[in-house]
This record gives sequence, structure tokens and C-alpha cells, in this order.
Amino acid sequence: MQPLLIGEQRPHGQGVIGVLEPALGQPLDEVAAAGPSDLDAAVAAAKAAFPKWAALTAVARAEILFRFADLVRAHGAELATLEARNVGKPIGDARWEADHVADTLRYYAGAADKFFGQTIAVKKGGLDVTLHDPLGVVGLIVPWNFPMVIATWKLAPALACGNTVVLKPASLTPLTALRLGEIGLEAGRDHGGGVRHHQARRARARREVTERRVRRRRHRPGRRRSGGVGVCQCRAGLLRALAGDRRAPHRRPVHRGDDRQGTGARRR
Repeated sequence: MQPLLIGEQRPHGQGVIGVLEPALGQPLDEVAAAGPSDLDAAVAAAKAAFPKWAALTAVARAEILFRFADLVRAHGAELATLEARNVGKPIGDARWEADHVADTLRYYAGAADKFFGQTIAVKKGGLDVTLHDPLGVVGLIVPWNFPMVIATWKLAPALACGNTVVLKPASLTPLTALRLGEIGLEAGRDHGGGVRHHQARRARARREVTERRVRRRRHRPGRRRSGGVGVCQCRAGLLRALAGDRRAPHRRPVHRGDDRQGTGARRR
């Protein structure tokens, strides 16, 4: 059985999920199922890792992501075989996807130092500057059909911008997500940093990721049941936000000068 991946820890979770090989209709592997306490541990680990990861320069994060991409390329055959067997797709498609994962990581590694704020024109005497800050812990829910590719589409930009993540792969196809997490940790160790890739699994974990434990941002395509639960819970969060119960700022505006007169200083 493959355990969970929470930072450098490999807990055994609170149950077992059988993973099938669709082409043969036979068991392929078993993975640990995460319960609420495991998800709490994953979120706590991601929060603990966030200050150090966010404090790295964009260039330092890019170096780790470039290394991550190189390691994915080196393990491409392994990842492609695992994806083909777990998802049930032609090996040629899976090989392309493994290459695409490496390309995606390289793309966002190159973009890490190119996320800029804005300088907004105001009246004479005023200065309006918008700076972009990392959000914090980001919850990522990945569907079953392109698990390796879609996980990277979510993971790479979040990491490049200085966030840490909790990733919940589909219970049908979790194997390449676990392997990517292991490779990411190797990339971080080689550069003295760390790609923090915490994973939770199971319907209960899906519900918890969309609730209050991961407050800042959630990204959650998947099966109809997953999407329905996620949409309802995120809609409730949106209504609370619109009612003024909470704010989820994704930009930090800095204003110098009154909006009308261009005098004084204001920061919010």
C-alpha cells in the first residue's frame, strides 16, 4: 500500500483505497485514504512551509521548478507507464502527457519572476501601486481523466507565485500525483529548498478542502459528485464573502495620496 504524502512524512491514513487497472479490470495498487485528521495535518504542514517558500526570491523558486521539470523528464517513461496503466489510455498519449508536465513546469519556472504589479495613473501628487502577494495555502482538486497534466496545470503556477498547496487527486487515479509529489520533494532537497506538495484523498477530504481549512483559493474540477459538492460549498463561502463575513484579498493595493486631492497617504 502506498501511504499519504504530507511534506516529508508518509502516514498510513485511515483506510485503504483499491486502485484498478482499467485495461485488465484487475487491481493495480492500493493507496491510503485520508481522514479529517490527515487533512488537518496536510494543511498545517503547508501553512508551516509557506513563510519560507514565499520568502524565497522568484529566481530561487524558478531554479527549484526547473529542477522539478528536469527530474520529471528523467522519469518520463516511468510516469507515462504509470499513467497509462492507472487511467487506461494508450502509452503514446501518456508519453506526450509526461513531456507536457515537464514543459508546464518549465513554463511556470520561467514565469516566476515575471508576475508584476501595476502602477495606476491618479491625479497629480498621488501614486497608486498594486503589488501581488502569495495567497498562502491553495487547495487543488484534480479529476480522474488527465490527472498528471491537470495536477501540474494547478500546481506549477501556485508554486511559482510563492504558494504552498494541498492536492487531492481523484480516488480512481492517484498514482502519478503521488509520484510527482515525491519527485518535487527531491527537486527541493537538491536545491536546499522544498516543493511542498501535500496530498489528501477520499470524499471526506474533498469536502474538507472546499470548506474552512483551506480558506484562500480552491480549484476543483472533477466528477459530477465532486463538482456538485464543491460548487455548493464554494457558493456558500462566496455568499458569506459578499455579506462581509470575510475577505480573501489576492492583491495588496498601496495608495499614496488621496484619491481626489492628491494629498496625505493611505494604505489598505
